[in-house]
Amino acid sequence: MDYLVVRCAFCTRRYLVEIEGIDAWWASCPCGAHGFAEDDGGLGVDADSRPGFTVKEVSSGLWGEALLSDPAVVYVDEWARRWYVFWVLPQG
Repeated sequence: MDYLVVRCAFCTRRYLVEIEGIDAWWASCPCGAHGFAEDDGGLGVDADSRPGFTVKEVSSGLWGEALLSDPAVVYVDEWARRWYVFWVLPQG
């Protein structure tokens, strides 16, 4: 099995992501953040031009008020398939 190493956007903890299971990857960090991956098709065309660990405030039904990291692009195979790793930190 092949793995990627990703870092939480809110602390220094690192996580292993199994490439074959990246479509279902989700992590809960002790700092309170949650990590997840989205594929290339789920994001806009400018997604890979943003910095990986810039954080912005968002409001959604799932998280309420939260801090969301910009996507960090990861390449998972020799065909350069892209996935994007996000971290969200619920507020309050």
